[in-house]
Amino acid sequence: MDGFTLRRVWRGATYEIVVENPDHLEKGVKTMTVDGKPVSGSILSPVPADSTVEVKVVMG
Repeated sequence: MDGFTLRRVWRGATYEIVVENPDHLEKGVKTMTVDGKPVSGSILSPVPADSTVEVKVVMG
């Protein structure tokens, strides 16, 4: 799989998520950014309701 996109509403916030898999791997996260800023680890901090967050995950 090359990747996918999805929209998830959680606790009133909208998460626009793009997952890229350039090496066609089946597990692991190489990098993750939230609103263009790098995030260490793979857990997102909660955001206020009615917010929209752009998340990009590169598997690796």
